[in-house]
Amino acid sequence: MNKHKNHLNFSEDYWEYLYAMPDQIFSDALDKLYLGIIVWDACGTVLFANPAVRKCYQTEPAWLKAYYENKPAQAEKPPFSPEIREPFVLKPSEDMTSAVQVRIVRPVFSDEEKTQLKFVIELFQENLPYLDVDGSKENLRTDKDGEMQRIVGRSLAFLRPLIELKKIADSNMPILLLGESGVGKTLIAQYVHDCSPRKDQRFFAVNCGAIPGNLLEAELFGYAPGAFTDASKAGRQGIFEIADRGTVFLDEIGDMPLPLQVKILHVIENKSLVPVGGREAIHVDVRIITATNKNLKEMIRKNLFRSDLYWRISTFYQTIPPLRERKEDIIPLAHFYLNQLNEKYGTHKVFDYATLYTLLDYDWPGNVREFRHVVERMYFLSRKSIIYFPDFEMVQKLEEEEEKAPEYDFEFILDAIRKHLVRKSYAENKTSHRVAEDLSISPSKAYRLIRKYCKD
Repeated sequence: MNKHKNHLNFSEDYWEYLYAMPDQIFSDALDKLYLGIIVWDACGTVLFANPAVRKCYQTEPAWLKAYYENKPAQAEKPPFSPEIREPFVLKPSEDMTSAVQVRIVRPVFSDEEKTQLKFVIELFQENLPYLDVDGSKENLRTDKDGEMQRIVGRSLAFLRPLIELKKIADSNMPILLLGESGVGKTLIAQYVHDCSPRKDQRFFAVNCGAIPGNLLEAELFGYAPGAFTDASKAGRQGIFEIADRGTVFLDEIGDMPLPLQVKILHVIENKSLVPVGGREAIHVDVRIITATNKNLKEMIRKNLFRSDLYWRISTFYQTIPPLRERKEDIIPLAHFYLNQLNEKYGTHKVFDYATLYTLLDYDWPGNVREFRHVVERMYFLSRKSIIYFPDFEMVQKLEEEEEKAPEYDFEFILDAIRKHLVRKSYAENKTSHRVAEDLSISPSKAYRLIRKYCKD
């Protein structure tokens, strides 16, 4: 079994089963594919073109029309030269529709030395819309830097909680988002805000685990003039007051100190607060969304979380599934993040299909946050327009010892990626707090990673 088969992890029996299938089955499958595919011979004659190719052109070229009329279809200028040896990416030609993003041209040879060109495959990759959860429109929002953001997902496990959240977005009901770290709870909280009548008002996201308790209280509730040493003489408004008529998202609510939980409960129940060092209550109208990756009921049993606050914030709760439980979203997410990078840096990179298979095989313990960092890593390490899995520096080292490790150890590679990112960030930012901000992780996690990767 060759390395390609090993990489796809299919059994020998399954490969024999595939090879025994009639060619017509594969031809019929390609005919039904929504992506346009053309197979050329070495001289530029069309051997096969599926119906999806037609929608890629504004006006059908003469050679394409001839093919569909069962006539010899020879292109004057095929998208490759006779000297082609490696796959490459082409921009859309002027006669193609705006839906075509890039074309991937891949040669197939009769020999391992790549001297006898057998045929060439041209694959049309299109810009696909990201539908809102009800399928009605694109789900877009603009962040503070003016970038358009989307919630990308098509799996039922992911869309079901979003549909429920959208239904109650119009209410003022507190929402508790449950799920592992990195699943995108902040983005989903923002989505609820954007679907609500408060969408034109302020949205604040606060990580309760990243700020010490006394500072967190001042951040949320503000403070009166002279409330403590070094306090501003004019005092300061807190996030709840600034976000009046808007939404406040309290991430990692399980890390909030017990005394501060009492004040949060007061805001929810009485819609008022007293700044630190103040005496007069201030009326605030905010929608509070909370999130945690901890078991709050277990924390209540251990007297680490207030039961009365739990019952108030969990009036409506949703669990956001981890990425390993919504594998259908991995390829759309990969294309989405890669398209963002292509737009930012003016490139036209695409994934090799084997790379996408590798992403699907991994469990992603860090969920979408980890996934995004890996896609960025692959983008910057790739030397060509097509991103192959061996483009990782770590994989190149593994290939030097191919006899000892013929298959890719993805866990080792991910650990090496984390090591590179943490070391690079620590070298530039010097402190664990700044590393946490740079990598969008908690300060405690940044501290642990720095001790693990940077103290040798």
